[in-house]
This record gives sequence, C-alpha cells and structure tokens, in this order.
Amino acid sequence: MFSVPQSSKSEFLDKARQAREERKGHKDKEKAATNIQALVRRFLCRCRLQKQLRKEIDDYFQASETGTTKRNALSIFKIARKLLFIYSQEDKVRFEKLCRAILASMEVENEPKVWYVSLALSKDLTIPWLKQIKDVLWTCCQRLKNLKPDILQDNKLVTLYLTMLVTFTDTSTWRIVRGKGNLIHLGYLNEKVLEEEANHFVKDLTDMLCYCQRYVSQKKSNLTHWHPVLGWFSQTVDYGLNESMPLVTKQLQYLWGVSVIRTLFSDVLSKKLESQEPTPPPPQPSTSQNNLPVKNLFKRAFQKSASVRNILKPVGGKRVDSAEVQKVCSICVLYQTALSTLTQIRLQILTGLTHLDDLLPKLWAFICELGPQGGLKLFMECLNNDTEESKQLLAMLMLFCDCSRHLITILDDIEVYEEQTSFKIGGTPHYRFISQHICVQDGMGWHFRDLKPSLLFQELEKGKKRAQLLLQYIPHVIPHKNRVLLFRNIVTKEKESLGLIETSSASPHVTHITIRRSRMLELRRLPANSIKGVIRVKFVNDLGVDEAGIDQDGVFKEFLEEIIKKVFNPALNLFKTTSGNERLYPSPTSYIHENHLQLFEFVGKMLGKAVYEGIVVDVPFASFFLSQVLGHHHSTFYSSIDELPSLDSEFYKNLTSIKRYDGDVGDLGLTLSYDEDVMGQLVCHELIPGGKTMPVTNENKISYIHLMAHFRMHTQIKEQTAAFIRGFRSIINPEWLHMFSTPEVQRLVSGDNAEIDLDDLKKHTVYYGGFHSSHRVIIWLWDILSTDFNAEERAMFLKFVTSCSRPPLLGFAYLKPPFSIRCVEVSDDQDTGDTLGSVLRGFFTIRKKEPGGRLPTSSTCFNLLKLPNYSKKSILRDKLRYAISMNTGFELS
Repeated sequence: MFSVPQSSKSEFLDKARQAREERKGHKDKEKAATNIQALVRRFLCRCRLQKQLRKEIDDYFQASETGTTKRNALSIFKIARKLLFIYSQEDKVRFEKLCRAILASMEVENEPKVWYVSLALSKDLTIPWLKQIKDVLWTCCQRLKNLKPDILQDNKLVTLYLTMLVTFTDTSTWRIVRGKGNLIHLGYLNEKVLEEEANHFVKDLTDMLCYCQRYVSQKKSNLTHWHPVLGWFSQTVDYGLNESMPLVTKQLQYLWGVSVIRTLFSDVLSKKLESQEPTPPPPQPSTSQNNLPVKNLFKRAFQKSASVRNILKPVGGKRVDSAEVQKVCSICVLYQTALSTLTQIRLQILTGLTHLDDLLPKLWAFICELGPQGGLKLFMECLNNDTEESKQLLAMLMLFCDCSRHLITILDDIEVYEEQTSFKIGGTPHYRFISQHICVQDGMGWHFRDLKPSLLFQELEKGKKRAQLLLQYIPHVIPHKNRVLLFRNIVTKEKESLGLIETSSASPHVTHITIRRSRMLELRRLPANSIKGVIRVKFVNDLGVDEAGIDQDGVFKEFLEEIIKKVFNPALNLFKTTSGNERLYPSPTSYIHENHLQLFEFVGKMLGKAVYEGIVVDVPFASFFLSQVLGHHHSTFYSSIDELPSLDSEFYKNLTSIKRYDGDVGDLGLTLSYDEDVMGQLVCHELIPGGKTMPVTNENKISYIHLMAHFRMHTQIKEQTAAFIRGFRSIINPEWLHMFSTPEVQRLVSGDNAEIDLDDLKKHTVYYGGFHSSHRVIIWLWDILSTDFNAEERAMFLKFVTSCSRPPLLGFAYLKPPFSIRCVEVSDDQDTGDTLGSVLRGFFTIRKKEPGGRLPTSSTCFNLLKLPNYSKKSILRDKLRYAISMNTGFELS
C-alpha cells in the first residue's frame, strides 16, 4: 500500500552517486591545484636558489681572479659543493673554473691550508671530501665523453680534465702526502737538504711520534688493540691495513740508516777521541756516610763523581744552551721517542744506531764535555729539575745507555775482547772511573759504596717504590750476601704465613713418608704444599725392614741427596753433561722414559725444596739452563749465542767461524737444518719450515747462527725445561729470584764457591762423645786442615762430612744440621751411641783400645764426623786423607 515506485528509487540513487562524484572531482581539482602550486613554488624556489648559488659562485671566482679574496681549501670545498648541487649543462664554464681553481691550489708552495687535498686529513671532512672528489672526477669523465680533441678549445678542456684525473688518482703528486708519509725517505735521498733542514726535520718527526706515543700502551687491556708496529694501541686499529705495515716499516728504517745517522749526528761524529788514559786518584777511606738512606744514594754517588772532574777532563766544557748541544739533544729525543713508541721494531732501531762503530764512544765523549765542569754533575742536577731542557739532556744519556746495553748483547767474545768493536778495553777510562767512585768491589761483584742494606730492607718492608725499583732493575749493586739474607727472610715470612714454623701456640703440620731407597722417584705425586712443609722420612730396606735413624731434618737431607744423586746421574738419561766443564742440563732423549716429564717436574720440586730450606746440594747446572729457569730468555736483550759456550764451546767456535767466513758461505753446503745422531739413527731437524731445502748464504748466515743456537738450547729440550720449571716454581716464587744472576742462583743451589773459612767452621762446630774444642785430637784436626791440607783436600773433607764441597752462602752458621764431631770407640756397626763411660774416656783421652786401622766415617745427613781417638797426629792425618780421598760411605746414626 505504501511501496515506493521503482523509478523514484533509481532516480534517488543516481542523484546520490552524482553528488559523490562531484565532491570527489572537486577534491581532485583542489589537490591538483595544490600540487601544481607546489611544483610551481618549488620550481620558482629552485630557480631563485640556483640563481643565488650561481651568483655566489660567480662572485667567488670573480673575487678570486681580481685578488680581493684569497682562496683556501675549505672555501673551494664549499663552492664545489654548491656547484655540484645545482650542476647542469649551463654550468660547464663554472665547472671549468672550479677545476682550474682546484689544480691551482695544489700548486701553491708551502701553504698546506690552501691545498685542496689537505681536507682529506681532517677528521670531520674526510668522508665528505672523498664523496665530493669522486663526484668531481665523474663529472670530468662525463665531460670528456662529449669533447672533441680536434677542436682547439675542446683540446684545452681535455687537458684540464685529464690533469684532474691524473692528479687525484696518483697520490705521489700530493705535496701534503710527500711532506708527511715520505718525509724520512726524502731526507734519506737528499743528505745536503737534510743537513740544512735538520732542525725542522727532527722537530716534525718528534711531534708525529709524540702524537702516536699518547696512545701506545705497555700492556693489553680491554681498551687496547694490537698494532704490528706500535704494539698495544688505545685507538681503534684498521686491520685491513696490516698488509701495508711492512711497507711502513721499510719507510721508517731509513731513519736509522747509516746515511741519515751520519748526517744528523755529524757534530758528534766529527769529534776526535783522546787516546790518553788518565791516572785514577787514590781511593778515599770509607766514613760514616755508609749509613745514608737509599734516597741519598744516587746523589752522593754523583757528587763523588763530580769531585773527581779532573779525571774526566772535558776538552772544552760545552754550554748547554749552545746550538750544537741543543741540536744533539733534540736528535737524541727523536730516537728515544722512537724507541718508546715503535715498540715492535725497537730492536731494529737499536741495531741501526749501534751499526756505526764510532758513534757511541764519540757520543759518550760529547756527554762528558757538557756543562762548565764536565762529568755527570750536570745530569744529577737534571734529575732534580723537571724542565724540558733537563728532559732533553737526560734523553741523551738514556739513549747512550740503551744503545750500549744492546751492543754488548749482540757482540760475541771475539768482537769484544779481541777485535774490541766500538769500545776499546784500554780506552774507556770514563766508565771505569765512574764505577770506581759510585761502586766498590768486594770480591763478589760491584755494589754501591753508600748503600746500607738495613735501610734498604726497611724501605722494602714499607713498600717504598724507590727501593723496589732498585731491587728490580739493578739488584747487582746490593751486596750478594744481603740479597741472600733478603731471600731467606722472604722464605721465612711465607713459612710463617703458611703455618710451617713452630710457635708457642701451634705446631706445623708434618708429612710422614715411608719409602724404599730403590723407589724414591715414585714420590713425584707428592703435592707442592706438602713438599713446602715439614717432612719426616723413614727408609725401608730391600727386606722391608725399617732402617735405623730418627729424622730430625737429617734423614730428610739424606732423602734429598739420594734423589738428587739418582736423577742427576747421566746414566738415567734425564740429564746430560755439557762438553768440557761437565755441567748438567735436560737430556733431549729423555723421552725414552714414559713418564719423563712428570719426573722432570718432580726433580724441579725437589731442587726447589732444597733451595727453600737452604740445603746446599752439589749439582752444577749449565748456565744456559739456569737462565731459562730464571726467565732471562724472555728478555729483549737475551742472546742465545752468548749462552752457547756453556753448552758446547767447540760448537760455538764453529758457528762463529761461519759468521767471520770471508768467502761465499753457500760453498759450505749448509742448509737451515740440523742433523743429529739419535740412538744410532740420523735425524734431520728443520730450523724453520722447509729449512732442509734452504741453503745458508751470506745474507742469512746470521739468522742461521741464532736459529741453530736457539734450537740446541731451547727447542730440543723445550718440554723437559718447561716441566722442570713448573715443578721448581711451585715451590720457589719466580719473583724471589729476580734479584739474582745465573751464577748467583748456582751458588744458591750449590753453596759458595769461595775457599772454606776454617775459622767460621770451627766457630760453629758442636762436639759429642767427650770431644771439646781443647781436646788434642780436635786441635790436631784443625791444624791438619789448615796447614797440611790444600784447598782441594779441604773441599773434599767438606764433601765427606756434608755431601757438598762448597760452604753455605751465609757461612757455617746457616748449615743445617750444624757441623758436629763425635768421638767413637768402636766400628760403626757396633756403635750404640754415647754412654757415660765413652764420654768420660773421650774427654780424658782414655782409649778403650787402640783404634788400629779404623778410618774416620761420617753421616752426611747429620753433617756429622765420627772420629776415633787417635794417639798420634800423623795417624789422624793419614787416615783422614785416605778416608776423604776414598769417600768412605755414610750411614745413619
């Protein structure tokens, strides 16, 4: 009834659709109008901006041509950025002017800020400059495509754009690069210019090295990165440049080449050395100045050296502020800075500086002439003045010391003593006189004259840095005896901290060991902490019966002696003896024992225990092996060649003869390998990979010598030495031994190599069985030892009673157990110990029966001499001499 007609409905929908379309069309028109307006505005804005930029570019080039505005690299960079932003075909002329401006800036003399390429060295502009120069060069290439060389005008443009391409694709034409990267090479190529511009050359290089030095670190950390030339570096390192580092090193090597050194040090090398040797003054008597504290030690020493300036007479007394001295100081600062900055090629620098034989002697003569009085007083004053001038003067002395130390390391004995390379033994009075007035010799070496060890030890206990540095770097100036006392004090303090010393409130833990004599090496599994503590030993014989004897350190001493006797026996093939002096070192063929590395570690522990307890053992080690135990082979100045004579002196002579061979070494038919007879088979060891096919030539003969020495003393016994050191250091902290040299450590192990002090031995002797210091047999004994026996026989006597032919380092007061002499009436197998009757008979020299043919015997574990009550001095002398020569065995008591 109310239905809408169909036609009306369709009409309504059509109207609605038309309305929507009209609205949509209106919106599209508005949007199109807006876009058209935006495009027009953008076009007009771009036109205005392009017009404005072109006007600025034209004004810049016009001002530059008239000279009202001076061009520099930054202004050219900004103009180029504007031109590249708006560049089109109508800007061809402007682009041509830009290229000419860039090339003109590159030709300006001595004005780096004008050079367009200088922006590449700016941290902020490096990347934008690289992008810009790429766009400029690409535009040049695009322009070249449309040019015709036949046309004169186009030919000029071709030349312009090609010059741009050549200039910025060949860095060798860049003045700024030639002035920095190739500065050293340029100085090497033109010695005359280098001599004229030496001051600027040295200053620029020093500034660059100092800049790098700020980021060089001494050790690895979370903030450092490894650099092939600088070492640990606190800035980010581009490892992609590692391939170019050999080229960088090659450039740097010109700095310490012969020609550059001769040119820079021309003032020093032009000196003539005096050959006359001054006469030393009489020694001054010691005074109470020996009580001076450590802080005054160097001051007093240098004052004394200055007081004898008549000895170090300068040729003329050079003024410190003279141009000559200032020049030499700045050169020394340059090389000293290079040594501390270029850490990975430090040895190359030192080798180059020491290559000239006359540089160091003449530099030392130059140093001795500084100041109005000469000598070292000037440098003493520099230590107290923290000025730039003082630092430069000290750098000269430091450079001389570093080079001298390096030279002494690399020269062999023939070059030092026979050829006398660089230093003449009879012509170095300055060194000796300085040593004589700073140091004094006591038979054990040189030490500071004004050093009082007690005050040094006090400063060490307080943790004073000065005393620690003295002990770390120059411990040899402290008397050896005092260093041994310091070592014993350190051990005692550790024992106290570990509770190994008996006190009124506590007793130390005791480790009890029951062991067969034939199987003592099985104790290698004993932990290090147990070895450091108190050890009580009970021996069991082959029948399983306990041997007689109560261990009060004596049996343990015998236990150590038995172990050492077994393991160091060359027949066991754990250790070998060197040719000539019969000293011990690990055997390269010790691997025939399945557990040889464990045995070496155990031997290291046992030797460490002996040193820890102060027990001397007669074990002579090869010095090269002890150097490895001390870690000296890790030192920068360690040389395998210097240690080689301690292994095989004949082999050393043969190697050094190759070094001095005048002909072609290749004719000898040697290769970089070593052939060895190993248990009947010839084994070839390559010194480097592929060495057996590489011939030894005049160019690589020095490397061959060092490789051969290193192989014989290190590579062959690397595993054995590492195991021994591991065991030794588990008992002895390696830092404790840093204050000792190799011979001093040998004395620490085997006792003093000085002659036996009988008065000291007599003073610390204990008597048993009725003997006393006034007993006639005792009087005869000491008289026989002092007058009838020679030094060798006295050493045999000491070995007879203590198992070691050398006295303790600190004297017989430190012999444990103390040396004792006991009167015996019967043979050792019938001896039941002292009784009241035996003591009285011995005291009153009442013989139970004539000793007859009985010989003196000993118990080395207790350092005990068992002496019959002889009736005549001659009998005692003959029996004692026979006993020590036949080395009649010891036994327990």
